Amino acid sequence: PLHAARAVVFEVVYELRLTEIEMKKNFKDFSEIEQEVTQKAPPVIYKYRDWKEEYHKQILTDNIIWFAHPKSLNDPNDIRAPYRFDFNEVNHPLFYNKLKKYAALAYPNVLQNSIQFELLCQKHLRMIKKDPKSWFESRFSEIRESNIYDCMGLFSTSQDPGNETMWAHYSKNGTGVCIGFDTIPMLKELRVAFGPAIYQDEPLLYSFILEQPVTDSDEYAYKHSKWSYEKEFRLLDFRFKDERLRRVVFSKGLIKCVILGINSSDETKQEIIDILKSKYNSSIQLLKAQTSVSSFGLSLVEVLY
Repeated sequence: PLHAARAVVFEVVYELRLTEIEMKKNFKDFSEIEQEVTQKAPPVIYKYRDWKEEYHKQILTDNIIWFAHPKSLNDPNDIRAPYRFDFNEVNHPLFYNKLKKYAALAYPNVLQNSIQFELLCQKHLRMIKKDPKSWFESRFSEIRESNIYDCMGLFSTSQDPGNETMWAHYSKNGTGVCIGFDTIPMLKELRVAFGPAIYQDEPLLYSFILEQPVTDSDEYAYKHSKWSYEKEFRLLDFRFKDERLRRVVFSKGLIKCVILGINSSDETKQEIIDILKSKYNSSIQLLKAQTSVSSFGLSLVEVLY
């Protein structure tokens, strides 16, 4: 039955848009956009880490970062964000035209100008109109839990190295570290989709009839505004056919600085200094976060080693 096919209108549209995003964001020649990115992107992006976790240390010890599966993220709506729908669109002639377009993809063996095909589409339209809200929301729920996200991976960074909340949440109350990456060389090397997260209170509006829905270009960047404190700059890739590929090795020259948390121990400090001396020939700047006596927030001071 048509409702069981992977080419159900919303699902097919969603999958095709996923492919479109991949082609649009994974470029071959960074030089085409380098000047614009240099002007707009932060010069350094930061990854907060818990130094007690051995695999977190691999950023420094083995130059490995992890592109997380969307379903493993701490925000359950990240990447798999909800949508708002205008269900009145099902009464628009363009909706039926689009339904027929994707039904043709689902049933290539049924002639498009045949009575059978027309009856199939009309039956499907009646089923949708009976309860469009339940129809599309249930299918969106199926998509969220399906395997179409398995090829995607997210490496989240922050534009702010002095964010107390980030230190608390992602660096074990300031006992860990924050790694600064040289943004432009990193983007050049990794060849991934990238950009700042976009924060807003309402879900995006998904249109079934517009040729170019308003969500096309940035749908994987949107997050609820309650996450805005993260000031996220994200790196997103669509090429993970194997879970092992999520462990991405990068050139050690991409590391710009290492910041010790305000509550980091002397043991942690010495361990990091030893790594910076042995692996990086003392070429990486070492900083430490500290409070100020005259203002709120954290400041960063250089640590000579």
